[in-house]
Amino acid sequence: MPRPDTEILVEEVIKRSSDYKNPTIVDVGCGSGAISVTLAKEIEGSRVYALDLMDTPIKVTKINVKRLGVEDRVLVLKSDVFSNLPKDLEGSVDVIVSNPPYIKDEVIPTLMVDVKDYEPYEALSGGWDGLVFYRKIAEDALRFLKRMG
Repeated sequence: MPRPDTEILVEEVIKRSSDYKNPTIVDVGCGSGAISVTLAKEIEGSRVYALDLMDTPIKVTKINVKRLGVEDRVLVLKSDVFSNLPKDLEGSVDVIVSNPPYIKDEVIPTLMVDVKDYEPYEALSGGWDGLVFYRKIAEDALRFLKRMG
């Protein structure tokens, strides 16, 4: 079940996507696919690229994409951030969304048991300062986003 911050993120993307007709959306670090699938179901005509580096999240996302009937609108790719996103998407993505790991590595052992023992370490670890994935995403996001995306 998505956490409240994920729900807020999805609601904001849905609201802001109303400006785009048939938007192209990239979900970096798709995890279970909750964000990708919800956006595909809620935003008419959207095309969503769900990216993750780990095999288990990719498998889970593919299961959820099929189970919820959005196979025609969600493409799941194994990718380290944008590394395997098709090059023809450069300059044409309307929305990049991500809820990446943001917890400093040194803090993870102090988290509540229902978080640190439930979530995979990779889903929590944002590196030494919690911002590793934010930097990786920011490095290439402008290359893929269209003007005003």
